[in-house]
Amino acid sequence: MTIIASMSTSLLLTHLQNTDSNVPLPTLTAALAHHLAVDSPLPTPLAAAAVSSPFFLIFPPTHDRLQGLVNAFRHALHLKHQALVKSSEESWSISRAVFSKSVQGGVNEWVRGVLRGLQGGRPVLRLACSVGVLLGVKGLEKPGVSVARVEDEIIIALAEVMDDYSADAGDWEREFGPGVDESVLSLTLLLASQALPLIPTTKLKALPLSLLARFLTSTISSSFHHGTFLRSLPESTSSGKIHIPISSSVAQTIQGMSSSPTMAAMASLSKLTALVLGTLKDDAPGGLNEASETLHAFKDIASNVENDWELSGLAGAKSDDDIAQDTRELSKTIWFLLKTLLFSTIMVADGVLKVVVYARPVSPSQSRSVTPQTIAQTTLKTLFHISFVVSQFGGVTATATSEEPGFIELRKVFYLGIDVLSSQEPLGGSQTCERFVQELANDLRGVVKTTSGAFEYAKVAYVLSCIEQLVPLLGTSCLKDHVWGLCVPYLSDATHRETYESAHSVVLSIFASHAQQNQPGDLPHLELPGAYIRRQVGSPETEHESLSRHPNGLREVAVNRETTATVAEPPDVRGFVHRMVPYYAQCLIENSEDGKLSTAQLRLAYAALVRSACTSPSTAHDEARQLGWYCVTVLIDAIRDLSLKERNADKTTTNHGGERLHRLHLTLISTIPSLPLPLMIRALEEIRSFITSHPGSDGGVWVVRDDVREEEKRKELVEALFAEILGQVGDREKEAAMRWWYANRANFVWGSGDGTIAPSDGVVDSSMRAEASSGALSRL
Repeated sequence: MTIIASMSTSLLLTHLQNTDSNVPLPTLTAALAHHLAVDSPLPTPLAAAAVSSPFFLIFPPTHDRLQGLVNAFRHALHLKHQALVKSSEESWSISRAVFSKSVQGGVNEWVRGVLRGLQGGRPVLRLACSVGVLLGVKGLEKPGVSVARVEDEIIIALAEVMDDYSADAGDWEREFGPGVDESVLSLTLLLASQALPLIPTTKLKALPLSLLARFLTSTISSSFHHGTFLRSLPESTSSGKIHIPISSSVAQTIQGMSSSPTMAAMASLSKLTALVLGTLKDDAPGGLNEASETLHAFKDIASNVENDWELSGLAGAKSDDDIAQDTRELSKTIWFLLKTLLFSTIMVADGVLKVVVYARPVSPSQSRSVTPQTIAQTTLKTLFHISFVVSQFGGVTATATSEEPGFIELRKVFYLGIDVLSSQEPLGGSQTCERFVQELANDLRGVVKTTSGAFEYAKVAYVLSCIEQLVPLLGTSCLKDHVWGLCVPYLSDATHRETYESAHSVVLSIFASHAQQNQPGDLPHLELPGAYIRRQVGSPETEHESLSRHPNGLREVAVNRETTATVAEPPDVRGFVHRMVPYYAQCLIENSEDGKLSTAQLRLAYAALVRSACTSPSTAHDEARQLGWYCVTVLIDAIRDLSLKERNADKTTTNHGGERLHRLHLTLISTIPSLPLPLMIRALEEIRSFITSHPGSDGGVWVVRDDVREEEKRKELVEALFAEILGQVGDREKEAAMRWWYANRANFVWGSGDGTIAPSDGVVDSSMRAEASSGALSRL
């Protein structure tokens, strides 16, 4: 048996002495792992032979052979551990248990033997072997093995490789030092990305982290060809379908990128970059500078990709039918690269932002070109450039559900960036946010003028999502010159749902900010409607759920910021907001049609509009009440006009108008909690009139087409009214609203014949407020 093992080892060494062995690499590395584990007494000689063998010393080294070394030493450790466990179980005795080495002791001795054999080897080979050993130890269920020396060896080997590429190396070192190749650095970083996240950060600080961050950034940028890999895509085709020849240079470039080792390891490279930049946080301001340089590199890549994508025919492709059959696979590869770029950006930005969010504020006397705010701006602008990729995941404000949580990390980075950007503003100051919004709006104008379709909608939706969160920090001139004009074209365009809802969210953010700044104290029901409107798409059951859009628990910047709650609103802002009210009231009514705002969205939006119109400083109560009542009367007039059209319509036609009328009825009911006491009573009387009107009467507002459906609608209206009075009306108006309810309760009946069903006897107290639902009505 010993002779056979010796022959097998000799055969292995023979193959290692050839630079081009005819044995497949997996077979060779499997044999190396086996002999490292079973050769006795120690693996030191074989480890030394491996790192000094011509097979692995070939220059420049290849990724397959280096990764083969990693796998060989990793599997060797597992094999050694299994052999020791099996031996201890088969020959167990008390004396052996007391006087023999434990399994952990045997593995520790084996690891020390391997490290001794690696001494004197080329740094990149020592790094590969050490990484394999570390991964092997981490892969054990119960390690109990000391890895301190392995971690030290990884740090030393990586530092030696980095030293060869350092710009600080002198002429003498470059002349007589070993030859260097850029590919070696990339391969070294691929190896390091597997191990460094497993090493304590205290040891990582022994490395030149700033240099390592630059090397990682350069490697990632080179992997994406600095964002120019789409430069030769065809702009259009004569056949009407996009066709990219497989033999073209752009196709070859894309295929080469997708199959490259660095692209396959992009996740681990990005994770290591985030770790290094996060570890540099204590090196201020150097840490911020390195983070800024890295994020600017990602921004440049994204900008180049955006420019080339905008000019390509793929930007206008709506489905696979617009792409030639033999180009569809290449199109999928392009999207794979684009999404990989997005994921890499998210990973690095997340690692940076969650550190800078705790950075010490920069005093006005300090003049720094790099601050947490500039880093946040760079991140948000990078996402702007690749917003057409972001839209593939539903956008940065996509609704999260238990079944479909969505891209949580994307939303986390977006809100972190917004939070950092809007923080540390001086009281009443908003220069940073205003400048950011102006830059986005200016960049967007060029896009809207030259493109149309999904590319334009995606970029507009992203910009509107940013503005929505920053509205309380924007001045009147910024709102008028850059925000309002951007929203108007999309308020009635439901072609692209995300952009459509984002435009309404921004307008509602303006109204919500105005309402909060003009009412003292903490008011209930002042959640930003813009933040809520997208949560209601096609889901009436979730109308009152309280689901935060912030996946990492950040505060709602647009609502809960203390500075915006205490700073008095300037008169010019108040005047601008009030001038918006008539237009937006009519706009919401027009958007009550099918296929536009849902019933829940319309109710929330109109209630927010009325609330904002009714709020004002103490010196302008009358004006505010007139404006608030104007919104109600416009809605009532729309209900009456639509009712008249319904009565005159052919009864055989589809009842789309009846559903819209019912939607407007519910919308009017939703305005009740937003009205002051005098206006609330007047609105309640209007609501009573159309609920109690006899179906089909000339003077009523109710139209009968289907008796069963009409009874269901009336029941829904009464339940909605009761829920608003019981659970949504403020404390000051609660008593008057309940008195009105009991005075008119007998009129709210539905059913047929003598049967009546209505909310009736019950005790209305504070404990009932949580029961403002249809279920509560049946129990009262």
